[in-house]
Amino acid sequence: MDKEKLYIIVSNIDEISTKKLKENGVSEYYIYKFVKESILVREEKGKYKLKNFNNFYSFGKKMLKEKNIDAAIKIFDKCKNIDANFIPVYFQRMIANILQANFNDVLLDLNYLSNNNVINENERAYMLYLLSRGISRSVLVGV
Repeated sequence: MDKEKLYIIVSNIDEISTKKLKENGVSEYYIYKFVKESILVREEKGKYKLKNFNNFYSFGKKMLKEKNIDAAIKIFDKCKNIDANFIPVYFQRMIANILQANFNDVLLDLNYLSNNNVINENERAYMLYLLSRGISRSVLVGV
């Protein structure tokens, strides 16, 4: 099992624990291996976290680039759960959701960025304009 397979599993479970990992096909050997390779860090007995959050996030971007949109969205959602203040994930998630025509989720992320002063009102208006162009194009081509 490689780290990318682990990342897919992590994106689909609510907590990184020995129990959840085993339920998803990760043996004790691989759990030990991932800890030894500093992919996972043991927080307490039976509980782990990702050692390098940026690698996980980058894997989500890779999934997006490879058009594995569902996997990318799950990874970006997990990234938001791990660190809600990690702003780049919101932009990547918006791109993925636009590609899936999940416009309500795009608006939620856009509102988060606006409400937390990451983008100003002019940038928000421009992003809404781009979003409306995406919505109208997707309706025309039947996405």
